[in-house]
Amino acid sequence: MYCLALALRYLRRRRVTCLGITAVALGVFAFVVVVGVMEGFRQELRKRLRATLGDVMVVGGLRDEGFRRRVQEVLQREPQVTATSAHLGGVGILRLRGEGASGEPATAFKKVFVEGVNPEREAAVTDFATHLRDVTPDDLADWDETVEGLPWLVAGEELTARPRVPKGAEVRLLLPKALGEYDSFSFRLAGSISSGVHEFDSQFVYVPLRSAQQMQERPGSVNRLVLRVPEDVSPDVAVEGLYGALRSALGPDTIPPVVLTSDEFNPNLLAAIRLQTKMASMVLSFYFLVAGVAVFAIMTMVVVEKTRDMGVVRAVGGSVRGVMGVFLLYGLAIGLVGDAIGIAASRLTLERLDWLRHLISRWTGWEPFPKELYMLDALPWTFSPWLVLTVSAMALAAVLLSSLYPAWRAARLQPVETLRYE
Repeated sequence: MYCLALALRYLRRRRVTCLGITAVALGVFAFVVVVGVMEGFRQELRKRLRATLGDVMVVGGLRDEGFRRRVQEVLQREPQVTATSAHLGGVGILRLRGEGASGEPATAFKKVFVEGVNPEREAAVTDFATHLRDVTPDDLADWDETVEGLPWLVAGEELTARPRVPKGAEVRLLLPKALGEYDSFSFRLAGSISSGVHEFDSQFVYVPLRSAQQMQERPGSVNRLVLRVPEDVSPDVAVEGLYGALRSALGPDTIPPVVLTSDEFNPNLLAAIRLQTKMASMVLSFYFLVAGVAVFAIMTMVVVEKTRDMGVVRAVGGSVRGVMGVFLLYGLAIGLVGDAIGIAASRLTLERLDWLRHLISRWTGWEPFPKELYMLDALPWTFSPWLVLTVSAMALAAVLLSSLYPAWRAARLQPVETLRYE
């Protein structure tokens, strides 16, 4: 009992104790905030990619209409598939005429990825319907693929922002035909689409599937099937089952198409973020060494100052383990209080990240989170209980290891020697 009482008494030494608590709290705070932001960014980007690209994609050999029909028949029989949408994609140049920054007429040419889709089927597979602005999938379907005599086109909102192009304007799409030659097609801007991922909102346009087939002179052709799987089924599990079903149904003499998840469709991007998170965790973990050194110095100083107290404790019957327990409990108390402060501060900071970002941008003119670079329009974060427990355990382990030697040194003090000059 006296061990805890003495440890709490030493904890009230404000200046020295506050240094140790601050060192531990800063380490926990930095680790939780940095890793929480990076992991939140990875999870949010993964979720938005899945909402935009679909759960599962089937590619390879689908330009052959007969082969595609066989593949679709197999997929329709699978309980893991709830909806499908056919795509025909390509690369082109979008010519826009609108209003420039100063109000004068402006023309811009932008490289775009063209996706030919059926709007109703696409809305059943992805979040296409919720991403649309100023138009709905029903509107697109009711127009029978044309608006005022021209096929409709839906562009990412970043594409039509500079120059500002109004809804209903005529735009032209240039598709490469040969080296230095392009075929030009006119479309009616029916609306815009905002997925929240800058890479898509600044580069993707959607047109009717039939128009895309006509532009590429491939009637009935598609190059990708996008699938939706049930909420309780993992896309990774669905990929294995669908690939096995296609391979057995098509026979050993037919090469089955490739089945991918949206993560596998963008492997380098997500892998780079995951690697950055691991590297940041490794670098930040060294900060706990700094906290450990600070606690070691504080504990050593306290042992020197409390030599007389330890002599009295030993003289009245205190054990070696008891004296050692006093300083281990003191170090543990520093770690627990530092953990609590660091976790609370990190939670409050994460909840106000966007407010802090706007405050920094307003005061300094520097944007710490440009969406053109990070492809998201809001700063994501996560506060995982597993992350908090791991970081807290690392901090406590560093503090306890740093407390071992000072506690052992205090336990070795001889009561006669410590009280000789008192």
